[in-house]
Parts: sequence; structure tokens; C-alpha cells
Amino acid sequence: MKISNFFSKLEIQFFPYILLVTSLSFCKNPSLENPCDPNHSVYYEILLSKIFSGNMGNHCGANINKVIAPIFFPSPGHYTEPNFITITTITPGATIYITTDGTTPNSLSTPYLSPSSIWRLAGQRIRAIATKVGMEESAISEGTYSILPLKTGQTTSYTVGDDASIGSGLTINYAEPKVDQIFPNDYTTIDQSTGIIWKTCSEGLSGPTCAINSPGVTTGGLATFNTSCLSLNSANSGKGYSGYTTWRLPTMQVKLLSLF
Repeated sequence: MKISNFFSKLEIQFFPYILLVTSLSFCKNPSLENPCDPNHSVYYEILLSKIFSGNMGNHCGANINKVIAPIFFPSPGHYTEPNFITITTITPGATIYITTDGTTPNSLSTPYLSPSSIWRLAGQRIRAIATKVGMEESAISEGTYSILPLKTGQTTSYTVGDDASIGSGLTINYAEPKVDQIFPNDYTTIDQSTGIIWKTCSEGLSGPTCAINSPGVTTGGLATFNTSCLSLNSANSGKGYSGYTTWRLPTMQVKLLSLF
């Protein structure tokens, strides 16, 4: 009888704890029923649906009448392989403007038109803004990229540690010559590592195999080459060689190291 009473007391004493454990074992995370919760599965579906349908009314307190900030791809950072930077915004019909000197971009800045190689923009602070008539301009996005330098092309090694012996950096990678669809006599070649577009033939030469020679141009001095190069910008009735009006002679950049 005493033993029976002892267990009865234990049952009464521990009953609340047994009930609590049993309740917890059946607990589940409550399903999200509020579509305005960013964690809800349909939150972004509704948001994007409203944006693409032209409904600029607020979405759960969020101002949809504001252009979505530009997105950089690939993400800013350091790269060891050639790549091109693409800047987009999911707001339909928006125009992106950029600066590369750290200044604040606006509708008077350079419009973003096409991807540019990381090599050309490496080390520059790229800032981008997106605008659309009738909407509030986007927030500013920014990023900085870096990439390995180009190989110098030196093949003869004169001492241990020079460019030829180390051979580090990006290799220049020229694509096959491309004929312009509008100007079939104009051939260009792109360096896929830097994104730089070159006139396929050396100045003074032309044609699909660079066999056509313009006497006096291939043997001229710097002034002759400069004049001939600039004439490319006025070719094709002012539309430029292969449709480009920004041709120039390549220049060499020299960096001096301070000893102090």
C-alpha cells in the first residue's frame, strides 16, 4: 500500500513535466501565412509580378515606384581569369548610368551600353545608378575590380626573375578577324583578355588577308601613321571604320617607381 501511494505521488508530481514534453514533441514551426513577410515563399513572386505588370503601388510598405538598384555581375573582387562586367537592373525600361572616378552618377553621366572587360576597368571605383521616367531613381551601386596584369610578351630571359623567366599574368588572346556586316571591307579583331578592339591589318594594309598595300603608309613615320589612323574615324562617310569613330594609335604606359 505504501509503495502504491509512493508512485501515485510521483505521477502527480511529474504530470506537468510529462505534459510539457508531450506538447513540445508535437510542436512545429508555424507556416508563414503573411505574404508581406520577406521569408514567405510568394513574397518576391508577388513583388516581381507587380513590377513587370507596371503596378507601381507600394508592396507591403515597400516603394515599388523606385527603380531597382543596378546589379554587378560577376561580383566585384579580384580575378585571375579574363571576364567581362555586366550591369543590370530588373526594372523594365530603366537606363543605367555609370562613373569610374568615384563621383556620384546621374542622368548626365556615361550611359551603360554593353559589358566591359575587367582589365579595362580594374582599379577604378565603378558607381552605377538606374533611372526611369516617372519613377524615383535607384540607390547607387558600386564596386571595384582587380585582375592580373598582362604578360609583356618577352620570350628571351636575360636574368632570373625577369618577365620571360616568370611568365606570369594574362596572355593576350586574339579572336579570329571579324568582318563588319554593314561595311564588308572592314575587318576587326578583339583581344578577349582586355576587350580592346583592333583593326585587323596593320595600318596601310587591308583586305581579308591584309594583302592590299597602300604605298607610303606602311613605310611612313609617326606623323603619317597618326594621320592615317585618324582618317579611320571619318571613313564610311563619317560613320568610321567598321562603324567606330574612336580609333587611335596604341600608347605605352610607363610607371616610375619612387626610391624614397
